Amino acid sequence: LKKWPPHGVAELAVVNGEPGIVVREGTDVRFVVVLSVADDRVSNVWIVVNPDKLAHAQDPVARDSRMN
Repeated sequence: LKKWPPHGVAELAVVNGEPGIVVREGTDVRFVVVLSVADDRVSNVWIVVNPDKLAHAQDPVARDSRMN
């Protein structure tokens, strides 16, 4: 949490079909956490901070009803 954006807001989202968290500061996406799930268990945790990859996440993120 040392690098958490000062005004960061986390929102649950579906990222590439997997459950995740998008952290925004204002309208900018700062990082994304994606959980790969297999057999009802988390098998991988992906943390994306690469600005080139985050550029795709700047648009509104699709939400999944099971995440609400």
